[in-house]
Amino acid sequence: MKNTDNIFSSVPLTCVVSVTKIHSLFYYEFPKDFQFNGESHDFWELVYVDRGSCLSTQNGISAALNAGEAVLISPNSFHSICGNGRDMFNVFIISFTCKSKAIEAVPTAPSTITAPMRELISKIIKEARRAFRLPIIDHFTSDIVPQEHPMFGSRQLVKLYLEELLILLLRTEFTDKNDPILSVLANKSADPKDLVEAVEKYLLDNLDKALSISAICETFHYSKNYICSHFKQKTGYTIIEYFNRAKIERAKELIRERAHSLSTISEMLGFSSPGYFSKTFKRITGLSPLEYQRSLRLLLG
Repeated sequence: MKNTDNIFSSVPLTCVVSVTKIHSLFYYEFPKDFQFNGESHDFWELVYVDRGSCLSTQNGISAALNAGEAVLISPNSFHSICGNGRDMFNVFIISFTCKSKAIEAVPTAPSTITAPMRELISKIIKEARRAFRLPIIDHFTSDIVPQEHPMFGSRQLVKLYLEELLILLLRTEFTDKNDPILSVLANKSADPKDLVEAVEKYLLDNLDKALSISAICETFHYSKNYICSHFKQKTGYTIIEYFNRAKIERAKELIRERAHSLSTISEMLGFSSPGYFSKTFKRITGLSPLEYQRSLRLLLG
């Protein structure tokens, strides 16, 4: 018989989001005047409102959580939930351990849950009932106890459905499903070259904003020294200098289009004032925006 060992190739399967433990899980209807003083713990928590509306607070920042919305609570964040005094609300809460770096990119602000995500939540609840004795809520006690004879594979399906839900949340946050930011976040040992390229793309996609180094480091979940040193080594510029130069190149394009005033262009590119825009433009190009505009008029007649 012919040896077929070398005929078939193989592709390793990577795991970008891995849930390793479930700490609590329940679905419950709360009264409109429900109050919970708050807690913090060293694992993640997902809160989804299925009906009604409530108020979610995380690290002192409160936000309304309406039907069809969910919020992800990060580890060690002090958080609470309470009724709004008007509506009873149905809420699904699951807390879990996940060490994957990618999950840190899921926004802490309320996210809209799509139909496929709602279906996954239903599947999680269904399989959880087959795997655990779920709690009856009493003063927010939410311990789960394993079933003595769980249905085959039920725990694994809870894990898989939850991981799929988190991946869909990430895909919703990043409209470009091949966004290099996702690749960097999904790989804890990402090549510094890949990280720098992802930061470059992030800067170019946000030329209309006033980004700070702290905000960029928070987005990528790397230290300031690590990102800044590798970025300077690869590009020859600091992150802010690269960002400003990219802004000015875009400003030159907008000036050539002759569709906007200089003050409007300054605002479109996230500069704090027209004066700072003019100062930055002249430092980089040697001309003020007005001088550049005039030179174009002379050149084009």
